[in-house]
Amino acid sequence: MKLKKGLMSALAATVTVTLCGGMIAAQAESNNEAAGSLSFVNDGYIELSGNAKYAEEGDAVILIVVSDGDPNSSFISEGEEIVYIAEDETDNKGNWAFEFAIDKSGRYKAYIGTDAFDENKVVDFLFIDDDKFDAAAQAMIGATDVSKIADIIEASAADLGIFISKPSNYEGVAALVKNEIAGKTELNPGDDSNLLEKCCLITDLNDKKLTSLKPYKEVLLYSSADNTNGGTSSVSNDAYKKYLTDTVLDDICGSLSGKAFSSVAKFDAALQDSVIVSAINNGSTDTVKSVLEDYSEELGVSAITDSLAENMTKQDFSDIDAVKKYIKSPGNSSSSGSTGGSGSSGGSGSSFGSKNTYGGAQAEVENTSSSEDVKSIYVFDDIEEVPWAVEAITQLTYRGVLNGKGERLFAPNDSITREEFAKVICEGFKFNLIYADCPFEDVSEDDWAYKYIRSAYIAGIVNGISDTEFGYGQNITREDLCVMIERTLKAGDLTVPENSEANIVFADDDSISDYAKESVYKLAAAGIVSGDGENFNPKACATRAEAAKIIYLSLIKTNRY
Repeated sequence: MKLKKGLMSALAATVTVTLCGGMIAAQAESNNEAAGSLSFVNDGYIELSGNAKYAEEGDAVILIVVSDGDPNSSFISEGEEIVYIAEDETDNKGNWAFEFAIDKSGRYKAYIGTDAFDENKVVDFLFIDDDKFDAAAQAMIGATDVSKIADIIEASAADLGIFISKPSNYEGVAALVKNEIAGKTELNPGDDSNLLEKCCLITDLNDKKLTSLKPYKEVLLYSSADNTNGGTSSVSNDAYKKYLTDTVLDDICGSLSGKAFSSVAKFDAALQDSVIVSAINNGSTDTVKSVLEDYSEELGVSAITDSLAENMTKQDFSDIDAVKKYIKSPGNSSSSGSTGGSGSSGGSGSSFGSKNTYGGAQAEVENTSSSEDVKSIYVFDDIEEVPWAVEAITQLTYRGVLNGKGERLFAPNDSITREEFAKVICEGFKFNLIYADCPFEDVSEDDWAYKYIRSAYIAGIVNGISDTEFGYGQNITREDLCVMIERTLKAGDLTVPENSEANIVFADDDSISDYAKESVYKLAAAGIVSGDGENFNPKACATRAEAAKIIYLSLIKTNRY
């Protein structure tokens, strides 16, 4: 009998999980695919049965059930407690079956193995003891103050069906729960377990404890309006289920953090708005059209056209009000940003792609003193000297990505520092400002750049010059700018078009560091960077104008603008 990590292996077995007494059945047919989102509520009696297609009659089948299982592991790992182990044999059709009881609410994982296969079959499931749930629920309903409810939730989290969240602020959870269960005479371990889990999630968001909502997708879909025992939410969360991609789940985590939600209904309303905005900002034209169709009443959409949806994909909306304002604005169905920008054509100098002309809001107004003259109005007084970067600086300033260095002064030819570029990266590509510790001793939490350095570091875009020092105030070279841009594309799972026939080789190729060559030439082939004539000047410090242009072109090439 072959064993792997202490358990016989299995592959692609079909497993049927049956809950006796309140039947719940599910199947998992692909290798190591959990059998749905199984949540069992009964006295602990569970039946697992299945078929080992290629097994012979009498082949041994081993079942091992562990508590607190690692969902990413296909074999028993450290810290998993074995609660049940048994052996069975397949019949002449390869069938096998196990029946067992569990006496403690919690998260479990069943490993099923047989000699007929190469890898363990894994089934994750949750179990709630219904008697213990009722006891804890009634204790909460009868509690008169928040602190008592907090004690009950902390002591009976698993019995109440709280499996994902482990909040540190049980008082905050209890305050929400007290409001949600007011007037109820009983709770059920279905909807109300989701309600309790959601109260934990909201509290952690209020306290800025979360960096991603990926583990909470199913919890987010629960609405208090779904609860037959009552509830005040008018939001149907299931409507935006299709928009909860990993990107959206990461994005909305940042927008919902620290908002001090006082009820599930208020959170649901803000959640829906955040999902709509993020789905539009991160979606394709088809996705945007779908959002507009699903939420036409909420957004005030009177006519949904392809041009409107396409133009919206080129925007970056800050909130739901910005979306509504854009939809209501005159000419929103026409081609937005296709007029070409002032000063973006012509010019040379040390630019990253200086001769390309790209769309954007036109920074020109008519000079009424002469109907034939047009005067360029710049967002900064000193950017006329870098005409190849005017469009990029103008558009990124409008979007809040760039700031000047004084009243109407941008200082385009100044070198850009490491912290300045961290800010431009995070604001330009809308990286979540992650709530986590920053390891660098030369960056204070009170510094304006702290949150940007922290986010860029955790995303793997920038590194410190040592384990404890970021290199605050130091300038960035042109080649390092390219490396950081490529890391940004990888972190955001973004791709840029490349001209395979470009065959670009800079005259000073030998001067480009080995670690930067791939990044430099990848961005050059995409039309994002170019050199100073025949040279690239990799060791020269990048200027603020150059940084603006490369960010702007990167956003355009990745359809993020």
